[in-house]
Amino acid sequence: MPKININGKELHYLDIGYGEPILFGHSFLFDCTSWYPQIQLLSKKYRCIVPDLWGHGLSDSINQDNYSIEQIADDYWALTQALGIEEFSIIGISVGGMWATEMILKHPKSISSLVLMDTYVGAEEKPAMDQYLAMLNAVDKAQHVPEPIIKSVI
Repeated sequence: MPKININGKELHYLDIGYGEPILFGHSFLFDCTSWYPQIQLLSKKYRCIVPDLWGHGLSDSINQDNYSIEQIADDYWALTQALGIEEFSIIGISVGGMWATEMILKHPKSISSLVLMDTYVGAEEKPAMDQYLAMLNAVDKAQHVPEPIIKSVI
């Protein structure tokens, strides 16, 4: 499974298929495997790049002092540049759509198309971000998603 070092942390990603690249962004408390059905179909005609969000899947834990949508967009931009991808599409759900909108604002000529699903455009409010980070800490500590968190997410 490929990983790339970004700012001293290992970011895990999938790189499957050939053709025009699509960068996928999953939602909070999921990982790249949530895109498997789409990757199975789309990788027949497209190059599917699917990173695990920091602290999710096989990516390293995050630095919570520097955990922002803007930083995620910058980190994923670094991934595309390291892979030599000049132009690509993005499909993002939830937080995946949040960093995707930030990326397209910073690099509009590199994003050929954008699909946003069940997301929010703008910075996350501090109370919500604190709640998400507390959930992520609980998952990291337990090494699985505890039942109370599953219920709250549902």
